[in-house]
Amino acid sequence: MTEPAIWLSLLGPVRAWHGASELDLGAPQQRALLAVLLARAGQPVTMDELVDVLWPDRAPATAPNVVQRYVSQLRRVFGDTGLIVSTAGGYRLDATADTSDILHFRHLRDHDPVAALALRKGAVAADISPAVRTNPLFAAIEAEFAVVAIEAAELSLEDGSADRVLPGLREAASGRPLDEHLQATLMRTLAAAGRPAEALDIFVATRERLADELGIDPGPALAEAHLSVTRSPGSTPTVMPVIRPAQLPVDLPTFAGRRDQVAHIRSLLSGNAGGIVTMSGMGGIGKTTLVVHCAHEVAGDFPDGQLYVNLRGFDPSGKPMDTAEAIRGFLDALGVPPERIPHAVEAQAALYRSMLAGRRMLVVLDNVLDSEQARPLLPGNSGCRAIVTSRTPLTGLVVTDGAQPVPLDLLDPEGARSLLERRLGTARIAAEPAALPDLIALCGGLPLALAIVAARAAINPAFTLADIAAELRESGDPLDGFGTVDPSLDLRAVFSWSYRLLDEHAARLFRYLSIHPGPRLSTPAAASLLGVPVRRARALLAELSRAQLLTEYAAGRYRFHDLLRAYATELMAVAETEEAFARIRDHYVRSATAAAIRLNPRRSASTVEAPELAGVTPETFPDHDSALAWLTAERQVVLKVLDAAEATGAHAEVFQLAWALENLLQRRGFWAEWEASQRLAMTAAVRLGNRAAEAEAQHSLGMMFAPRFLNRQDDSRRHYGEALRLFRESGDLVSAAHLHVRIADLHATAGRHDDEHRQLREALNLYHRLEHPEKVADYISHAYYQLGEYDLALTYTEQAINYLRAAGDVHPQATAWVTMSTIRAALGAPAAALAGLRHAIELYRQSGDRFLHADALVDSAVHQLDLGDRHAAGESLREAAGMLSEIDSPRAVSVQAVASIVAAGDGERLRRAVAGLSSRYAARAVEVQPA
Repeated sequence: MTEPAIWLSLLGPVRAWHGASELDLGAPQQRALLAVLLARAGQPVTMDELVDVLWPDRAPATAPNVVQRYVSQLRRVFGDTGLIVSTAGGYRLDATADTSDILHFRHLRDHDPVAALALRKGAVAADISPAVRTNPLFAAIEAEFAVVAIEAAELSLEDGSADRVLPGLREAASGRPLDEHLQATLMRTLAAAGRPAEALDIFVATRERLADELGIDPGPALAEAHLSVTRSPGSTPTVMPVIRPAQLPVDLPTFAGRRDQVAHIRSLLSGNAGGIVTMSGMGGIGKTTLVVHCAHEVAGDFPDGQLYVNLRGFDPSGKPMDTAEAIRGFLDALGVPPERIPHAVEAQAALYRSMLAGRRMLVVLDNVLDSEQARPLLPGNSGCRAIVTSRTPLTGLVVTDGAQPVPLDLLDPEGARSLLERRLGTARIAAEPAALPDLIALCGGLPLALAIVAARAAINPAFTLADIAAELRESGDPLDGFGTVDPSLDLRAVFSWSYRLLDEHAARLFRYLSIHPGPRLSTPAAASLLGVPVRRARALLAELSRAQLLTEYAAGRYRFHDLLRAYATELMAVAETEEAFARIRDHYVRSATAAAIRLNPRRSASTVEAPELAGVTPETFPDHDSALAWLTAERQVVLKVLDAAEATGAHAEVFQLAWALENLLQRRGFWAEWEASQRLAMTAAVRLGNRAAEAEAQHSLGMMFAPRFLNRQDDSRRHYGEALRLFRESGDLVSAAHLHVRIADLHATAGRHDDEHRQLREALNLYHRLEHPEKVADYISHAYYQLGEYDLALTYTEQAINYLRAAGDVHPQATAWVTMSTIRAALGAPAAALAGLRHAIELYRQSGDRFLHADALVDSAVHQLDLGDRHAAGESLREAAGMLSEIDSPRAVSVQAVASIVAAGDGERLRRAVAGLSSRYAARAVEVQPA
């Protein structure tokens, strides 16, 4: 490659060369301008963007003129190269990988990360102003470099050349001192280079920095790196630090009052009276605020950490957190690897108690429904303490578990005054001594009511406390407000004045939010609730957010507090509820259906179509990844909508939602949800009198119980048989043919090969009667393979791959490559079989199907052993076992057991054991029991 006329450097000081001569880039601000253009090389940068980056605090009025002057001077420096091009409203730097180190770096990073890492000569734009360098533009490049540094280090660890990446890796790590993954990679690389002492120094420095700046202990990546270093040759063995969870929410800085309760709770937790404290009181009484404050007060007495969970016992949805979910969260926080977590809830609870044995730890269980929900989460040893909050007295824990009860009452006037002073300041309180008692009396001593009043006064400093008190007093009948015997009504009055400030459209949306099935919703979902365009919904959501009735926790996504939801529910009319729920149900039916079709374009449309309503704005998905991300994030909400649809007799919607979720639940291994949703779909289909839909649900259940997934063959055979009968009755030849193939697989697993071949011939007879058999060429090829007719199988597989590639169908294309691999192996070509599986693995990764991804890894191990690569086979099996453990597959234990046999190199038993894991190579299987 000829030497470029101009070379521009951003990875280190901002510099430029013409041939061998370095160019003078002028003043620091001018070099900073070049740095911005380099960071965005090939893209237009507007004048506003340049001004914002170069003058981060406050730009002078002459800033655009200064930028133009800098550009003119740089053009003179670069001569007639035409590097800096004027665009509409800005400039563009026309650099290439041959003229700039940042673009050369990006060219190299995907195929040679070690060479890419070597390009770094220091911090990005190291010599420009620190104020400019903090711009996200340069931070993003540092993040790119960190990723490459980790990839390069991993490669160097594999080939034993750790020294060559250390300079660049150190540079990347120095710029991101709190990046635990990066620091852990540096530790392992230093150890591999024979410098374990330096690696341990990195660990100590990072641990102290995490504690000082973030108040946390090292996470799993750093802890594992520390353990590996201490076990490496030349290191001094040390004890790996126990993970110390610190899950408490932030202690409210304006906490006030409750001095007697705080002292009492502290004495209970530090004394020997018992290990459990229960705190009960009405909604809004301040249980969570008090328990978090007390927990922070005593945290120092529990050196092994604090666990916290909100069990959502009184969630407006009526669905408290499942105990298994809470235990799983605690086990994750305690650093238990996923593969060590047992499936049964009882076993998980036992493991959780074992993890707490011998430790002194504080456990906070907030918003508990009843004693039974809390009991499995209580620590089992005397060194730990637990605080449990609930709206009920939790008598069961007091009677049978020896809990010490602490009932909460309303704040007295002194405590209420203290709360308002902490939030508004003593000066403002002292300025209106006459209004304060009135305001406190109107709030009825309810902490949440006082907090909302204080927020109202703080946000509107022009409002007097007397004005706010008058507003509350005039909100309605006092018996419906703050002076009632039932203090739960106080909150309604407090919320009412915020609600009445809304315009009619925002008020309507506030009411309608009460029927949304989840605590979080998107802008399109809100638009569908109201039946308005997204643009209008966005404006109304912004108004609710400004009124503190809704929280925007991410761009375009909102969270609705449960107490506000309860108030909105009371305002919602029955007629409004039916109308709005029908729209939000339609929103999720259409959104989930669109996502399912994008996830699997080849899939036939749902047999049942629910009616579409006017005014609904479903989500749209430009590609496979966006559809997968939405379905994954909204899975629980869609399931809630499905349950609600079933409860209201919306059978078409039930079926369509179950149909839309099927692929996701199968690919991610959500077995219980898959089964439950399909059973509801089957019931809905029967009530609709739709035989074809009933067949689809029976087919889905049969597939779930098949050997590949849950391996309940009798159940699979029963559901498949019903589905086949129904498909034939409805004239669906394609689905009937598919079922013949699946039933053949069941016969093959049971060793009934005559029955298997009869089913396959039935399938082929149906396939060849179709008008466009190329659409099912992958199924035809599988049938011919099972019959041992490999040449025909190969022909149809090649046809299937070409057809599916042209159609852009990722998931079935992966399955066709697996079939191709299987045929190649049968023809004695393990290398070609392995190559086909590599295609399949990448496609399964793209589609998010972790189960079949793991299945293909197991098949790869078979061929890797055929080719004599025992190390690669072991890696494939370990990766597969990890994936299967994550989705709770019954096969995980077997795969892990065989991985151990591979590691031991146990001769022919090794080869046959690996083959036994794959249904495609079962003839060579032996029974393998886990050690």
